[in-house]
Amino acid sequence: MRQQLTLPVNGKVVLYQRCSLERESSDTTLKQNQEMELWCHTNGYEVIGSFSDLCSGFKQSYDCRDGLRQAMEMAQRE
Repeated sequence: MRQQLTLPVNGKVVLYQRCSLERESSDTTLKQNQEMELWCHTNGYEVIGSFSDLCSGFKQSYDCRDGLRQAMEMAQRE
């Protein structure tokens, strides 16, 4: 079952992208960010921050996810 997307009420978004490989040569976060920024611009949302991590999604710990922590903190402040 697909999760329903909840959009922000105030029109502001914080972007977060993660590359599943820890090798910089495989980093896809720039492309992810460009696609999300285009979507936000097309749909009338203001991007107030963008964060990324090069970290495995299977790790049990969030120690390698500073970008996720920063994105969540910024979103909660707004």
